This record gives sequence, structure tokens and C-alpha cells, in this order.
Amino acid sequence: MASAKTIDKQRHSLFEDLFGIASGSILFSVGLSLMHASGVLTGGVAGLSLLIAKRLDAAVGTVYLLTGIPFLFLAFWKKGWKFTFRSALSMAFVSLLTNEMSKIFTLQIHNKFLATVIANILLGVGMVVIFRHFSSLGGFNVIALVAQEKFGLKAGYVQLVLDFLVLLIGFTSYSLYIVLISLIGDALLNISLAINHRSDRYLGHSY
Repeated sequence: MASAKTIDKQRHSLFEDLFGIASGSILFSVGLSLMHASGVLTGGVAGLSLLIAKRLDAAVGTVYLLTGIPFLFLAFWKKGWKFTFRSALSMAFVSLLTNEMSKIFTLQIHNKFLATVIANILLGVGMVVIFRHFSSLGGFNVIALVAQEKFGLKAGYVQLVLDFLVLLIGFTSYSLYIVLISLIGDALLNISLAINHRSDRYLGHSY
């Protein structure tokens, strides 16, 4: 059993948490902007935001923030105020960055498939970094957590079903090819999470 001194050394400092949340948010917002420029989808609230933004011709970052707000109530209920505050911070940062990306650089997509692969890897790595600093990006992972704790359902399976539903809705606005490569991209995102976000391998934690 690890001593209290050893456990304390494994804790992130406040600076490390803030830097981690900022870094993860940057990666996630670049991935989201790349997906938007590619005209492809992903699962979760990110994918839902892309769908709504396309329908309303609205800013993706703003739609992402507004779509994610209801999930913060679930986060507060299941994870407490500190986790909810950090999640809100992450979501606000992603929203701001995503809306500003077009002022930073312009994307011209020539290969939608490779762009989808790269975008989902960026989304997945960004999520892992944020998760490791006691934060989240709101969305379906909160529902998956509640379903697991309340009904004993596997969180990963719940997340997968919800992601699939978003991509299924995509058939109303996207071609079969776009939906298919979006499915592949979403699978890569979840594989990235499964490989990199494991509590039995990563010992660092936050206050």
C-alpha cells in the first residue's frame, strides 16, 4: 500500500491542473475545428454540435458550449462542484478557442478520410489530458457515468450507443461516405481513450 507521502507526490499541483486543462482544451478545439472544416462528424456532444451548427449555420464553439451546459447539472449531481467547475472551465475554453481558430489559421482539406483520423486522435488525446486533471468536457461521458453507477451498465457501451445515435442522425444531413468515415473516426477516438485513459496505469491525480 502506498504511503500518504507517496500519494501526495502523485497529486497534481494547481498549476499542473490548469496547464493540463488548457493543453487538453487546445488539442480538442483544434480537432473540432479540423472536423468542422472537413465537413465530417464525430460522436458525443462534439458531433451533436457539428450537426446543429451545420443546420443553423452557427458558430461551432458557441453551439458546443450551449449544448454541453445541461450535462453540467448531471456532473454536479454525480461528481460534485469541483469537478463541475473544472468541466465548465474546459468547455468555455474549448468554445472560445474553436470560435477563434478561423482567425489563427485557415484549413483547406484535400483528404477527408485522413483529416477525420487526425481530428479524432486530437479529440481523444485532448480528452485524456483533461480527464487526468479531474475535469471533463461535459456531454455523454457524464450520462455514461450515471448509467453505470445507477443501473450497472458499462459506461463504455453506453457511450458507444449514444455516439452511434448521433452518427445515425447524421444521415439526415451527410452522405453515406461521410457517415462511414465518421464512424471509423469515432472508433479511433474511443480506442485512444481506452488505451490512454486507464486508472491502473496512470497514478497522478488532482485535489
